[in-house]
Amino acid sequence: DLILNKLKQDNRFLEINPCSIKRIILLCGTNNVDQILGIQRNNYSNLIAGYSGSNKLLEEAKMDINNLIEYLHNHAQLCSINVVNILPRESLCRNLVINELNQFIFNLSQNFTYVNMIGTELNRNLFSSKDGDRKSIFFSRNGDDNVHL
Repeated sequence: DLILNKLKQDNRFLEINPCSIKRIILLCGTNNVDQILGIQRNNYSNLIAGYSGSNKLLEEAKMDINNLIEYLHNHAQLCSINVVNILPRESLCRNLVINELNQFIFNLSQNFTYVNMIGTELNRNLFSSKDGDRKSIFFSRNGDDNVHL
């Protein structure tokens, strides 16, 4: 809800005439992947014992994405909302969570005509190899588990 709450308080955004908005492009990440997995931020292991693929924090992250898209749609009903998939991380275990979130975004794009998913990985592998390893050359700090291009 952090992004949504900031957006609701952003006077520059609120001053924009909603009818003038043609499309919105979202490039979001998630800072709570480690919390969802129950690991420390500096854990770069590819294996996580006990991660079942779903938990309360993962469901909250999905709801946050849904709430943001719903708010944007209600604010500017005539525009399309284009969501870039969440970019891959350095460790494969984190990508398990990211893949689930990306699947959720994809499902939203299938269920709502105003949502489009811009996929960088599926059949493209722009930022990851076919094995799921992130191509660190495109990111600002090699070795860190960041997602900033």
